[in-house]
Amino acid sequence: MAKFKNIIGTGFPKYVTDQIKTRTELVNKDIRLYEVTTKEGKKIKTSSDLLWLSNRVGWFRMTSGALIDGKDDLAKKNILQGSIQSKRGGFDSSYIRGPLGFKPTPGITSLSVGTGGRWQTLLEGEVEFIAYDLDQLETLSKLYMSLGVHVFIEWGHKPYKLSTSTTPETAIDINPINFFSKEYENTFKGAVTLQQRVNAKKKTLEGNYEALVGR
Repeated sequence: MAKFKNIIGTGFPKYVTDQIKTRTELVNKDIRLYEVTTKEGKKIKTSSDLLWLSNRVGWFRMTSGALIDGKDDLAKKNILQGSIQSKRGGFDSSYIRGPLGFKPTPGITSLSVGTGGRWQTLLEGEVEFIAYDLDQLETLSKLYMSLGVHVFIEWGHKPYKLSTSTTPETAIDINPINFFSKEYENTFKGAVTLQQRVNAKKKTLEGNYEALVGR
């Protein structure tokens, strides 16, 4: 009978263990801020360390792969975002003028990710989002609630600290994977390429980023 070192039967990727070690070291630092190191040589928490400990927040983004009249223009204009990632580009890009005045743009209100399938081997996501009028709801129905449409969901949290950096990264991640790239068209090769991009980003950010393609 095989003897596994953990309950899932395989080891964690190195970037995951590096991230766990980094977080452990950060949490175990002394909380005093008035000196660089204690006389005992114990490391202390800096202001950026305290920011990581007290101000972490999740972000999420959902992109539709729907083609309306053979084009992806509508999908590009209606990428749903949530939490700190929902900051767009000022008033004009955050509100839409309608017959009854200005209304906020649609956005994600919650995301839940788990496993599914007969053997619990599939990654499944449940997304809740809000629309502020019937026109917005009709658009979102075409893009995100039509049978057979692919959606690309990304999520993570900020700030994060990498094992190779000295301070936590606080900037919002505004460099999403371009789901509209011709590389990811509805072919098996395109799906493999997209997953490779996701895996590379997960490794670079040491597990502080994740994504899935759903249908």
